[in-house]
Amino acid sequence: MTKKKSKAHASHKTHEAHNASEKKSEHVSDKIVASPMMENIALIAVVFLVVGLIVGALISYGAFMMGGPAEVDTTGNGMNLGAGTVDMDALKLKVESYVNTNMLPPEVDFAVTDVNEGSDGIFELGYTITQDGEIVEEGIIYSTKTKIILGNVLDLDETIDLTSDSTDPLPGAEIAKQEVADAELYIWSYCPYGVTAQTPFAEVAKTMGDKANFSAVLYYDGHGAFETQQNKIQACIQETDKAKYWDYATAFVENIYPKCSVTRDEACDLDESTALMDSLGIDSTAVLDCVDTQGEALLAMHSAKAQSLGVTGSPTLVVNGTVVTNVARTADGFLGAVCSGFITPLEGCSAELSDTAGTVTGSC
Repeated sequence: MTKKKSKAHASHKTHEAHNASEKKSEHVSDKIVASPMMENIALIAVVFLVVGLIVGALISYGAFMMGGPAEVDTTGNGMNLGAGTVDMDALKLKVESYVNTNMLPPEVDFAVTDVNEGSDGIFELGYTITQDGEIVEEGIIYSTKTKIILGNVLDLDETIDLTSDSTDPLPGAEIAKQEVADAELYIWSYCPYGVTAQTPFAEVAKTMGDKANFSAVLYYDGHGAFETQQNKIQACIQETDKAKYWDYATAFVENIYPKCSVTRDEACDLDESTALMDSLGIDSTAVLDCVDTQGEALLAMHSAKAQSLGVTGSPTLVVNGTVVTNVARTADGFLGAVCSGFITPLEGCSAELSDTAGTVTGSC
């Protein structure tokens, strides 16, 4: 791993990074070998990531520092980067998810090894790039709480479209067929992107009923204790009264999320969730008892499932144990992906559901 240096030596670090990138770029392109289907994407990604992240990022970093806290922005908006606090674990996952989803082929993995907060809203992230279990690149990149700093600034909340408009899974992500399909939506309960996906996914779950095994996997709590609590509540509802979970999930998105995501308060989350459960005929006492006695174990199990599949972004759809990497976050898109997991096509798969996506795109 690249040794960390004082922020006071930004210009010296930039000079070293140029030398390091020239040396590393010679062997990275030789080591990273993409599948034939992903050849063009891999070539673009490797050149852009290795050269852009190490060289372009540090050049941009110098410009940020010289310009003070206002962001270097080609649109001239000059947004301030220093406002607000940042959850380091959430930032780590967000950067990993963005790079792996938008910039690298499936056989290559980008991981953030550590995050250090600098000045003026800039964060220093150590990273590794791995293929076939071997680290082929390591170094440092920089980001704000919402941007990766390259030669240009890339918004972590906006995706890069390297694929066609098809909602079919990408090549190499073929879904195995089963008599009864398993459909899992991996989310953080208070992730805005996961929330916007939860409503259309719930529509599919309620439309298909018990023809498929639907579940939500609450695998991470990057926003704090109130999200940990809600993760446990949703996990426990699925344990105690699964048939009513999707009604709860839909109402949570409509009524609780808008209120408690602002207050970020455990009391708000608990009071509103209890009232909602009671209104839906869910035994809130049984659910909260589960939260106290089984909550930690359930979240540990959900987290382990996500890690085993390499899930890093909320939302992520998994059908029959396969991560579906290119699906529209609409009821119609989710329905098509789930239905592709059946051996025998179902009558319910011809249903016409909404093709309208949520207004928030991206992932936590």
